[in-house]
Amino acid sequence: MRLLGADGWNDPGLVQVGEAFVEGAIFVDGFFAASPSPLVRDFVAAFQARYHEPPDLLAAQAYDTLRLCVQALKSGARSRAQLRDALLQIRDFPGVSGHTTIDPQGDAIKELYVLTVQQGTLVQLSPPVLATD
Repeated sequence: MRLLGADGWNDPGLVQVGEAFVEGAIFVDGFFAASPSPLVRDFVAAFQARYHEPPDLLAAQAYDTLRLCVQALKSGARSRAQLRDALLQIRDFPGVSGHTTIDPQGDAIKELYVLTVQQGTLVQLSPPVLATD
């Protein structure tokens, strides 16, 4: 039987606790620090060099949020309303927490990382899959 889980399973302790029973389990998360993506690898390396610990989902989302705001400001936004309008135009922004699109209501449409346990190691099963934050 294949186990299905949520983002709380994205923890190296899963394998220690679950042992062989979690082999092949599938779960999702908004960030995977061990992703093979060069963008994620560079972010993780810089974060660890600065803070001496691996980044978590909140760190990844904060980083992406800052990059989104910088992109909006570079597009010419100079007021709160212009910043909001520029952010509402974001489509498929490549971030360390997956691609982001801002919908007309201002909600972030995100991609989740699909993860699994292979030979006792957490690995990315496939590229991120679309989901709504």
